[in-house]
Amino acid sequence: MLAESLKGVISQMLCKKIGGGRVPVLEVLIGTPPVSNLIREAKVFQIPSVMQTGKKYGMCLMNDSFTDLVKRKIIEPVEAYTKAVDKAGLLAMFKRTGIDTSWATTEATPGPPGPASA
Repeated sequence: MLAESLKGVISQMLCKKIGGGRVPVLEVLIGTPPVSNLIREAKVFQIPSVMQTGKKYGMCLMNDSFTDLVKRKIIEPVEAYTKAVDKAGLLAMFKRTGIDTSWATTEATPGPPGPASA
């Protein structure tokens, strides 16, 4: 019944602005038929990909919000990285959009997995 009754979900966190103050970083999920179907079928792990394709409905992933605020020079990249849940995805997005990631440690930089330690 959640699948049919869900209208939307907004998640936010506050980040420190450059120059002082705070700014909200948002993630928006709209209860479209594809989202409802994924919930009904217990495939919630696929919701982020639906959110990426659902931008025309107003959906937005947290990493998209972080990247937008960094590009507009409202927050520092390190602040975004510190607050991000998907740190590897955020660094990859920063690199794709030309945001400097030289401050990131090599352990934090996304790449192919290394050999497993025994």
